[in-house]
Amino acid sequence: MARPPTIVKEHLKEPRVMPPPPKNRIIYPEASSSALYDMYLTRDCMEKIVAHCRAHAEEHLEVMGLLVGDVFAWDDESFTLVKDVVTTDLEATNISVRFDSAGFEGLFGQLDSLNYDYVLVGWYHSHPGLGCFMSPTDIATQRRMFNSPFHSALVVDPIKQEIMAYRLKNEGYVRRRFAIYAGKGPGQSQYSPEYTPF
Repeated sequence: MARPPTIVKEHLKEPRVMPPPPKNRIIYPEASSSALYDMYLTRDCMEKIVAHCRAHAEEHLEVMGLLVGDVFAWDDESFTLVKDVVTTDLEATNISVRFDSAGFEGLFGQLDSLNYDYVLVGWYHSHPGLGCFMSPTDIATQRRMFNSPFHSALVVDPIKQEIMAYRLKNEGYVRRRFAIYAGKGPGQSQYSPEYTPF
């Protein structure tokens, strides 16, 4: 029997200086200002998250996964860039979710297969039919596992078609501004008013 994985707390390296994705690659929401978003997700990443949430929406089962990326600095501010998501087998109900302990080996295998240096920049989970918010359990999870200033919780309601991002603040939480950006391929380089994550 394989030894269960050990999770260790790492200290974040200094954020690298890099500009955020250019405004003409922001596809959601419409980039109406030059302000820096707190978090940027690739379109592929968001599509994986939404597909995962939708796959279990009809059963009203929550899902969850980890947001993988890096933290950068620009104009004396920091932002996170989510490059991928990983998940594994889950123990889920309509109001709770957690990783199945038997799935940790697969989860860490996915992380080991990433071919770049990464930081766990947060997590995502769904609230099918309940709307986007942070429950007391969600806040406790964020405090225990994702309590650095750059950590985000992305909450998706695939039934109401809502997505919101949050971070901890004092004893509660606040919304975090996020944007989805497209790659440089044909048809993906400019803002499309038709694009929606759902």
